[in-house]
This record gives sequence, C-alpha cells and structure tokens, in this order.
Amino acid sequence: MSISTILAIFGLIAIGTSDFLRKVGTWYKADIASFMAASSAAFIITTLGYFLVQGKPFALSLKMTGVAAAAGFMAAAAVIAMMIAFSLGGEGSRIVPIVRLGLIVTALLSIIVFQEPVTLAKVTGLGLGVTAIFLLTR
Repeated sequence: MSISTILAIFGLIAIGTSDFLRKVGTWYKADIASFMAASSAAFIITTLGYFLVQGKPFALSLKMTGVAAAAGFMAAAAVIAMMIAFSLGGEGSRIVPIVRLGLIVTALLSIIVFQEPVTLAKVTGLGLGVTAIFLLTR
C-alpha cells in the first residue's frame, strides 16, 4: 500500500471523527460559533506545529493565498450548515453522508479543470458511493 493511500485512510478516519465530534457538540447544545472557534484554534495550533516540523516559512503567492482563503470559507460554511442541521435534529448517519457527497463536486471539478481521465472504474466507484449514500439517507 502506498504512503499516499495510507495518508488518505488516516484522513478518512480523522475527518470522520471530526464530523462525529461536531455531532457530539450539537448533542450537548454547544454554541456553534464557540465550538467552531475552539476547533479553529486547534487547527491553527496544529498548523503552526506543522510549520515548526517542516522548518519552512509561510510561502504562498497572493493568488494562492486567495485560493486557500476561499477553501477555508467554503469549509467553514459546510461546517456551519452541518452543525445547524445536527442542532435541528438531523442524524449524523444521515447528514454527514449527504455532506460527503461533496466528493462528486471534487471529482467533477477535477475532471473539468485538470482534465483528469474519466475511467469506468472511477465512474463505477462514484456511482456506488452515491448509491450507498442514497441508501444511508433513507
């Protein structure tokens, strides 16, 4: 198994746990903005630690800083929407799979923008993912 696959599996576990902890926060009626602020502080501390480990300075062009900021705004909007859905009684086993359908958006944009190849395996995998999420949300 390649290192990139191992890292992707770690990411899968980490994001799944993160989403579950957001559900825990709303279960205990935590203020969403305060929860996000605490979560963001941990994100920043972890990022600063990564800077220290890498031993590199901040090095993004203005354009890439804008792209990174847009990614952050979109992620924050997704988390806010998900946490509000949880706080309105949405089940984690229903809300999170719907949110994770974002993989379709990522795949389509990657195909359009980066002209990644469309293979039968990719189409089948995405189709199975959509089918699984559809079944989970019923």
